[in-house]
Amino acid sequence: FFNVVGPRQRGDYGMVLPQFVSRALTGETLMVHGDGSHVRCFLHVSDAVRAIVNLLDSEQAIGQTVNIGSDEPVTVLQLAELVRAITGSKSKIEKMPYEAVFSRGFHDMRCRIPDLTKLRSLIQWEQRHNIQGIIREVSLCTKVQPAK
Repeated sequence: FFNVVGPRQRGDYGMVLPQFVSRALTGETLMVHGDGSHVRCFLHVSDAVRAIVNLLDSEQAIGQTVNIGSDEPVTVLQLAELVRAITGSKSKIEKMPYEAVFSRGFHDMRCRIPDLTKLRSLIQWEQRHNIQGIIREVSLCTKVQPAK
């Protein structure tokens, strides 16, 4: 699985999309680690479930290892900008050096795009939700904590 996201997901454990949405909705700064050029792909949970169900029904998939994800790349900085635009937020976007967040020697994977060739050949699969739609849905389902 590659970055499966969806409504009611919380950003407590480093999940960047729900963190960005929650912060954007409350006007907090969106913190981008590093320079923001690292690339990720985000798949809606319902698309992931549909892929799994279809693989379960595929005789050809038996015993296979299959990547499940999106191959619609976005940099983390672009993601922050999209979240801010879609939510209508005035939140600032701030870049933070990795050293300020992670232990010394931390290395982030610069580009994480799954190869979906096998998935598509086994079940003729295509994702139904693009990143803009995912952000809209996540933002609609995010509960904003009232200011203290």
